[in-house]
Amino acid sequence: MSEILTLRFLECKRASLYNDFSVRYSVAKEAGTMNIGEQIKARRIEIGMTQQDMADRLAVSRSAISNWETGKNYPDLQIIVQISEELNISLDALLKGDTNVVEKIANDTNESKKLREKAKQLKGVIAVLAVLLIGVVYLFFGWSAEISKPEQVKEMKIENDQLVIEVDTPNYYGQRDWWIDIDDTGTLAQVTICYGFGKNRKDNNIMRTPVNTDDYSDPLSREHMAKLEKIQIVTTKGKVVKELDVTN
Repeated sequence: MSEILTLRFLECKRASLYNDFSVRYSVAKEAGTMNIGEQIKARRIEIGMTQQDMADRLAVSRSAISNWETGKNYPDLQIIVQISEELNISLDALLKGDTNVVEKIANDTNESKKLREKAKQLKGVIAVLAVLLIGVVYLFFGWSAEISKPEQVKEMKIENDQLVIEVDTPNYYGQRDWWIDIDDTGTLAQVTICYGFGKNRKDNNIMRTPVNTDDYSDPLSREHMAKLEKIQIVTTKGKVVKELDVTN
């Protein structure tokens, strides 16, 4: 009998507390004085949702719900929108009377705008740096120019079974590549020389290649040299820069 009376007492106590809370909630709601934490708690209780239920729906911890309801901190704007949907309460009603949250949202919005502007500026700077870096890499590791003027060729001769070509380029240019082509008649050999930035080496501007070799695949082999009349230095577009008569 005593147990039944105890249960009835607890039920009455709970009902009394709930009714008291409901009255205070209604009064505060009409007066528009409830902050967002109080709104969340009141509406959650009103629809019979526990803190854990709400935490699960919002994918947050139960302590986060408790902190909001007690005013220790505030949910961010995205979560506030979710809360509005889960509790079926308009954003206007949820935020009404809580100037702190409205101010926080305004500040967060301004900060987001500033961050977006800074991000745009940073992207611009990165893009410029990337272009500059590509340019530097190209200058130091790519082809920069070719021998295209007679004054760039200091000497061109055949000496000791070698074709010797000495060019005049700045010290910071390193020889990169050069190649020889034989025309269809077999009487003309054309040399193209490209250069670019690179580590300077001793005798960097002097290029040598053997002539009169026994290897037929060599453009200046003995068989080819027997037919050759001229060796020319030309640009990639075919402009003749320097010419050497090899018929003597």
